[in-house]
Amino acid sequence: MKASVASTLVLSLALTGAVMAQDTFQADIVRTNGDATASAGETIEFDINGIFTQTTAGNMGLAFFSIDLELIGPAGPVNLGTGLTMQTGAAVDSFFAPLGYSIDPTGTVVGDDLIQAGGGQNTINNDPNAEPFEPFPTGAVVENVGLGSSVTLFTAGAGMGFMIPGDAADGDVYTLRIKAGSLHANAITGFDGTFYAVDAVNAAIGSELAIAVSACETIPPRILAGGELNSITVPCSGYIDPRTELNGPTEIVMTFSEPVQSMNDGAVTAADFVVTTSGGAVTPGIMAVDILGGAGDEQSVRITLDQVIPLQHWTTIKANVKDLCDNAITDAGNLGSVDEEDRIDIAFLPGDVNQSGDTSPIDLFAYRALLNNGTVPALACDGVTEADLIDMDRSGTVSAIDLFVFRQLFNGVSPPASQVWNLQSVLESRP
Repeated sequence: MKASVASTLVLSLALTGAVMAQDTFQADIVRTNGDATASAGETIEFDINGIFTQTTAGNMGLAFFSIDLELIGPAGPVNLGTGLTMQTGAAVDSFFAPLGYSIDPTGTVVGDDLIQAGGGQNTINNDPNAEPFEPFPTGAVVENVGLGSSVTLFTAGAGMGFMIPGDAADGDVYTLRIKAGSLHANAITGFDGTFYAVDAVNAAIGSELAIAVSACETIPPRILAGGELNSITVPCSGYIDPRTELNGPTEIVMTFSEPVQSMNDGAVTAADFVVTTSGGAVTPGIMAVDILGGAGDEQSVRITLDQVIPLQHWTTIKANVKDLCDNAITDAGNLGSVDEEDRIDIAFLPGDVNQSGDTSPIDLFAYRALLNNGTVPALACDGVTEADLIDMDRSGTVSAIDLFVFRQLFNGVSPPASQVWNLQSVLESRP
């Protein structure tokens, strides 16, 4: 390859003079599209940057560089012949044909590796007809390359780089690195008006790029709606409890789309949930949070309040949690009738079987339609059950007694009613 031959030529010429013993050129590989983790099948984009980390008087910048690259996986070397694509950095255009000396600037495949990627500026008077140079370099020398600030030698941007194998396992590590002893560099050390003098400098291989395969995704957790597969979110968000005031609702089960943890890491506790109520009603506190597990990949928790949720108001229970990959649950605020991913809204209005937010004789028709025909009210949230709507005495079984309790609630008979519940309303809209 031209880069290989040219590199050898320029290096051999440089080594005939004194090595600049105090000057050091360093090359580093840095990722540009993420951190040190990636999923199987993900493409890793990166830059290879170079800079003089030590200089002495007379150093006029980089004249030539050459590196070999290797990719090491959990089972050893990974072939870079088909697994890596990169291009030269714009700041070193003068190092590559037709401006400088190179044939294949991004390296030649030798075994699993890319060998002698690089080039040199047009600092020496080569015969334009001599092989392997075709044509003779035409570029003017650029001074001060790599002095004071780093320059990009190679870049692998969008659609380039190397791909983590699709069958990579969680915990596997893939490391792109400059092979030990393969970094060579020359500095411009003088100019006689026609030709530039170059000398070899010390070469330092800086950071390598190690990528650990992680099973983590960037998808945040969410509360599953009551009707979703494996969900035991009870009650479903938007539910208005229409049953007796006696032994009113104090427990909520939230099912998340995946296991969750506290924002401070560790198991969720009462501190990871916030309870609010509409209309300035008395707000229950959280007495306990129990982790219930799940039937699949999801996780459920039971939240026990220290008192019954307030009558005729909405109670919102919000989760401030993250998944095991540190993706925080999405907080989009209160969305009214739209189910939010991080909270559930429930209300308490005895007799509101049709879930309208108001009570009237229509609720009696809804009661009979559900009991006799299994017709769930159209306004009911997804996942609501018959017992949620017409098990009026909260016994766990729908029976003739429940219709009797329903009539008592509507007529204000105590017990179980504290007032007449016919023609009443939830006092605020769903938050």
